[in-house]
Amino acid sequence: MEYTKGEWTVIQDEASALTIISGTKYVAKTSKAISRQDHLEVQDNARLIAAAPQMYEALKALVPIIESFTPYQRKRPEVLRAIEALAKAEGKQG
Repeated sequence: MEYTKGEWTVIQDEASALTIISGTKYVAKTSKAISRQDHLEVQDNARLIAAAPQMYEALKALVPIIESFTPYQRKRPEVLRAIEALAKAEGKQG
């Protein structure tokens, strides 16, 4: 899977929108928040987006451990959610 490598950082621009960057590379930009509550939600969304690569790599690192689980352990809801999240990130789930 190819995505922008490196630390993703959230910065606020002059229009109160938030931009996610990796080094000097643009990753994503939020819309401008209308209210303070909107701004808090936009900040939370931006932080979640910025953490996505680390979360993806952490989940991916768990695959060999999950493969060692018993069939019963593999069917636990949290394990299934992790596998589903990886599949979604990799475009293997519609």
